[in-house]
Amino acid sequence: MAVTLRSVGISPAINSTTCIIVKPAGLAVGDLMIAQVGLYAPRTITPPSGWTLIRTDAGATIDQSSLYTKIAVQADVDATDFTFTLSATTNNKGAISAWYGHDATTPINAHNGQYNATASTTVTSPQITPLVANCMILMVGSHTANATFSDYAIQYNNPASWNEAYDLLYYGGASIAMGYAIRPETTATGLGTITISASSSNTGQLVAIAPVAGVTHYGAATLSGSGVLAGIGRGIFAGKSTLSGTGLLSAIGRGIFAAKATLTGVGTLTANAVTTLISKATLAGTGLLSAIGVRIYAAKATLAGIGSLATAGSFLRYGASTLAGIGTLTAKGVITAIGKVILAGAGTLTGLGRLIAIGKSTLSGTGTLAAVGRGVFISKATLAGTGLLSAIGGVYKLGAAILSGIGTLIGIGHITAIGKATLSGIGSLSAIGAFFRLSQIKKIARIPDRTLNVTIPDRSLDQIATDRDINIKTITE
Repeated sequence: MAVTLRSVGISPAINSTTCIIVKPAGLAVGDLMIAQVGLYAPRTITPPSGWTLIRTDAGATIDQSSLYTKIAVQADVDATDFTFTLSATTNNKGAISAWYGHDATTPINAHNGQYNATASTTVTSPQITPLVANCMILMVGSHTANATFSDYAIQYNNPASWNEAYDLLYYGGASIAMGYAIRPETTATGLGTITISASSSNTGQLVAIAPVAGVTHYGAATLSGSGVLAGIGRGIFAGKSTLSGTGLLSAIGRGIFAAKATLTGVGTLTANAVTTLISKATLAGTGLLSAIGVRIYAAKATLAGIGSLATAGSFLRYGASTLAGIGTLTAKGVITAIGKVILAGAGTLTGLGRLIAIGKSTLSGTGTLAAVGRGVFISKATLAGTGLLSAIGGVYKLGAAILSGIGTLIGIGHITAIGKATLSGIGSLSAIGAFFRLSQIKKIARIPDRTLNVTIPDRSLDQIATDRDINIKTITE
């Protein structure tokens, strides 16, 4: 999110010991407020509670510009104005600009300034060097002449377009102004300049406001038509967001939440990062619904049409997820859980990695329901139609698994269990490896055109019969 000016509040031109500046319209909690207090004669200024001095530049006897900042709280939003108290009476003029889209921790990234004693039609500030890209550059000026401000610029990589926040004339007092522009570069700005319409001594100041580094909030956001609804950074929230038409609804960063997000039409709904949640997310049409990273949760996610519903990373969970149509529902990583997952139509439902669980999973149509890795569980899994239901690796369990139609139900590896498994139709029910359990496989020998393969390397039948880890009582049934 770019740094953006919300509004400006100003004070009357007055000779007084106070400079009372009206609150900027629409001020919101979290806004960055920057106050400029211009004085005809230098004075000590006491700001309102909570305000911090950025800098003061002044001549010995004439022309002072002081800049203050504060992050708005509820009391500021409820206020009417802000009073800056002076150590003695002088002509004064003030303005407060309110900004949003700034870095919440260190919004003032760089600043510099000077008093220019020699009368001139150019206000000059020494350079600053922003530390982050896309800072909002403020060029601030003051003088005591009857003159207006224009032509804001910096020496190097000058933005193509400058806007003016305010230009407040107070002849015989202190005239103040501010121009602003976003600058992508992090190199030195060179001198900052403003043109004034009459020659005068003056002060020039440059300030860089850093953009938000993270904590981007998308709440109840809607984008209709072609485009992108995206949040990139740290701590991103896409809540109850909707993208309709062709485009992309995405959140990329650390600590990302996409809750009750919907993408209709052709496009992609994605969350890429660490600690990512996709809850009750729906993608309708052709596209991809995916979460990529560590500790990713996709709960009650639905992809309808042609596409892919996928998670890749560590500590992944798919709960009550559905992929309807042609496509792929996949989870790849370490400690992956797929619970109550359904893939309807032609495609693949797979879990690849270490300690993978597929619970109450169903694949209907032509395709493959598979878990490949170490410590894999397929419980109450069903494959209907032509295809393969398999677990390949070490320490496997296939409980209450059913394969109907033409295909293969297999477990290959070390310490594999197939419990309450049923194969109907033409195919093969097999366990290949060492330390296997095949229990409650009813009447398997009586089904024509079936094979039951148990291959255990380097073990005799006597060893098999006496080993408690082997249950072969149903083999001879």
